[in-house]
Amino acid sequence: MPISALEDLLRFERLLSGVSARFINVSSGRLDGEIEKALIEVLQFFQVDRCALLGTLPGKTSWIITHAAYSEHVPPVPTGVELPRAIHPWAYEKLVEKRETVAYTRIEDMPPETDVDKKTWIEWGIRSNLTIPILTGEAVDHVIAINSVTRERVWPEEFIPRLRLLGEIFVNALERRNAEEALRESEERLSLAASSAEARLWELDPDQGVIWVTERGREFYGLAPGEKLTLERFLDRVHPADRERIREGMEKGTSGEDLIVEYRVEATPGNFRWIASRGRLSAGSAGKKGSIMGVSIDITQRKLMELQLTESRALLTALIDSTSDMIWSVDSERFGLLTFNSGLSEYFLNQRSMRIEPGMRPEDLFPADKFVQAWHAFYRRALEEGSYTTE
Repeated sequence: MPISALEDLLRFERLLSGVSARFINVSSGRLDGEIEKALIEVLQFFQVDRCALLGTLPGKTSWIITHAAYSEHVPPVPTGVELPRAIHPWAYEKLVEKRETVAYTRIEDMPPETDVDKKTWIEWGIRSNLTIPILTGEAVDHVIAINSVTRERVWPEEFIPRLRLLGEIFVNALERRNAEEALRESEERLSLAASSAEARLWELDPDQGVIWVTERGREFYGLAPGEKLTLERFLDRVHPADRERIREGMEKGTSGEDLIVEYRVEATPGNFRWIASRGRLSAGSAGKKGSIMGVSIDITQRKLMELQLTESRALLTALIDSTSDMIWSVDSERFGLLTFNSGLSEYFLNQRSMRIEPGMRPEDLFPADKFVQAWHAFYRRALEEGSYTTE
């Protein structure tokens, strides 16, 4: 290889090294700008007029220009422009289906089967062209294209693998951004769904003792931006009487059982809210425990209603038991006792020396057949009429 060619290759290697370094920690917001900056560097290195990154659209019937750089000698084509397969069928088949590079120095040297493609290249003023497929897995979803308009250009073979590597750097960065955006959108949708359901999503790392929570949870625990919710801080907010219940639930969760626990958390000083949490252990990587992922909802209203219902039932039972009247209920199929007050219990105990129990039917309470038949008739009439009075 001539010394000048070797020097050019070394210069391009330095260019490639600099681009690679910039793309290591490039942010999503700066990625497009960095790709275009790198394309300008390639454009200037090869002294050509167009340099672009193109992606295939779903269905693989067209390309779309995603990023491009142009010299001052040619008008720019806006990104987002679609290039149908029909205007360059030979090149499309060779690049996307055969995964081969398309390169020529003189358009006149191209074979007859490229007539449709040559017509397009002539319309675009392309004199020399180099287009390289970028392989990501088995499919070709992107190509990097370099056009020379003002003069013919020779494309040294040794530069093609380097340019393909450059394209792979671009595509990997774009795919990483797409994955991050998809994950962020998924988290946002999940957070919105959780907020709509008055729920807080969380993930506990047992090894680190750190809990990730959605924004609603961060607000509840008063976390500053970027501040972590540690297990210790969480337990400090839990009612002292419920902390052991939390620890038992965590032990079950880390052992693979479903975590199901209800507990009280101090929302404001002296004000506790009831919380119900459900969680499950996720699969961990080799040598590392999985995290416990779950959801928490505020059940304070339900707990208050349960308390009121319990108090109401206790009051009703006390009132019913305080009367000498006999009050009871039976099921609608067997007519077995469901509930009864002390008045009925004392009647059977004092008058018939019988201790009654739930489930007893008229046959158990009245050995004489005529009473059994009468009580069955009373209950059937109640089912038919709803209510009635009799002696």
